[in-house]
Amino acid sequence: MADNPISLCLSGGGLRATLFHLGVVRALREHKMGDARLIDRIGEVYAVSGGSILAAHMLLKWDLYTGDDDAFAEAQREIYALAQRNIRDRVLRRAVLSAIPIRLRNLVSGSPLCGRTHWLMGEYDHLLKKARIDEAVEAHGPKPRFHFLSTNFRTGELCSFSGNSFEVEGHDGGLSATSCGHLTLSRAVAASSAFPPMFPPMLLDDKLLARPRDNAFLLPLQLSDGGVYDNLGIEKFWRNLDRDPGLAGTLIVSNAGSPFRAEASRTFSGIFSRNIRASDILMRRIGKDSEAEIAASERVDDVVVSLTDAVPGGPLDPAVQQTLRLVRTDLDRFRPELADLLVEQGAAAATQRFAKRGWEQSGPPPSWPGDAAARQRQKDIASRAEARSFVSLPFDWRDWKPLLALWVIAGVMAWTALSLGQAYFAAKAARNAAQQETIALLGQQSDKLAAVTDALRNGRIEQAREILAIAISETQKEQETKEQEVKDQAIADASLLPLPAAEAPPLAAPAPPPPVKTQAPAVPSPLRVYIQFAGRLTREQIEGLNRSLKANGWNTQGDSGERIASAYGFNEVRYGGNNAAAAAQLAAAINASKLTSRKLRTVRVQIVGDRNLEVWISK
Repeated sequence: MADNPISLCLSGGGLRATLFHLGVVRALREHKMGDARLIDRIGEVYAVSGGSILAAHMLLKWDLYTGDDDAFAEAQREIYALAQRNIRDRVLRRAVLSAIPIRLRNLVSGSPLCGRTHWLMGEYDHLLKKARIDEAVEAHGPKPRFHFLSTNFRTGELCSFSGNSFEVEGHDGGLSATSCGHLTLSRAVAASSAFPPMFPPMLLDDKLLARPRDNAFLLPLQLSDGGVYDNLGIEKFWRNLDRDPGLAGTLIVSNAGSPFRAEASRTFSGIFSRNIRASDILMRRIGKDSEAEIAASERVDDVVVSLTDAVPGGPLDPAVQQTLRLVRTDLDRFRPELADLLVEQGAAAATQRFAKRGWEQSGPPPSWPGDAAARQRQKDIASRAEARSFVSLPFDWRDWKPLLALWVIAGVMAWTALSLGQAYFAAKAARNAAQQETIALLGQQSDKLAAVTDALRNGRIEQAREILAIAISETQKEQETKEQEVKDQAIADASLLPLPAAEAPPLAAPAPPPPVKTQAPAVPSPLRVYIQFAGRLTREQIEGLNRSLKANGWNTQGDSGERIASAYGFNEVRYGGNNAAAAAQLAAAINASKLTSRKLRTVRVQIVGDRNLEVWISK
């Protein structure tokens, strides 16, 4: 079969697969079958998911992959640059920022757009330069026919971007095809690598396909990761081989799939991990069937290069090789050190398989540092690459514009939540204060009712009538107070409105309250004085009044007074028993302070008691 053409299958497996396949391609450049390099004998390339990333670059830059070592090094640098972009996090940031605009667009558009898959296509454009499929096919002369495999999520059919044609393999074995050369190469790669747990299917309708004549394309196709159907890409090869036996020859399969292993501690309790595990189970079963079919076939000479192959005596330490099998299948950042390990393992595994076929290797085998420290560093790099991490999602400042926008949005949301929380707790505190005030008023009313009851029980009819009259008067004043507060608030709110520029008064610092001066009683008073205040009187003014009364011999209780709403509208000194003279002196002392424009009057209230005086003052 040495003269037969080579068909190459590049499996899925995220950027891990892309880099491993790059090593296999390097080995294809370095080995010959007869008088021609293996890479020059390739006639068909079947690519899935991560394999499609490398295959698209090969299609576009075929001259670099078949050129000299410097050209291949340039191709490798471009693949490494893509691997370091952290595609996953870039897509997620843009998908979050564009979620609402895209939803609004989809409401008015007849061609719905999926944000994450759209941004994934944009990331691939950085590598593929927005090239159209037909431009890539025609560039740099003759080249293999490339097939980018996908799965129709709606029907479960195998689909492919094959050369300039988009093909659907029907369940009945039939083939439907239409032109797709006008589409971008990045769209084909995104459709092939839209792994379902992360990316919704890509919509491909008859409008994007330029209104094909075939009725098979009238219903929109929902294209998902090709690995959902066949992660090795072999099924499409078999279908084509049935149609064209001339494809029979050598089939090289580069398999970068994961080993089917789960840690004992894994419970798969998360939706994401369960979906991935279910996909792994299906892919493993299909992959095993495909490998068995290849091994049993006599139509092709098969060579399977696997990431799980152990390469005794290879450039990488056996412990490093074993750890590389567990590197995550993801599209996040792959640093150059890790990329080097995967490429080297791909080249070493392919070299081992090719040597068994007797294919000659040109040039000396690669040599890597063999000291213990270098081997340990390689193992540490591979070990750290096992687990998926989202730490860089909010902190990767290489992608600073969308990241800054997300931080601003997060800050606004946090500030809004904090403001709402403060408003809630302030309202709650106000409700509690109102409840406490209500309880206090109820207590006062209860005391008055007890006093009325006691007066009636002891036959003091006039005293009971006086208490009731005062209670009724206070209730009326409280109602008036509330109405006045509403009016005052309206006036205050109106005063906050800006005046026209010509009328705006100059700003001035508020004047400090004048010192409060009161008169001393004729005889030092033993009566206890309680102060209740309301309105625009400040606590500082009441404290000054309290100090002045104390200094002049009045027995005020505490250092200030009690602000209560029920004091609004009152300016009076309340007394009980035979304390009318003391009440008059206290009222005169406070009136002398000119704290309010309304003079305080004296009111006899039996409930005050014989040893107390109550000051009810407001402004």
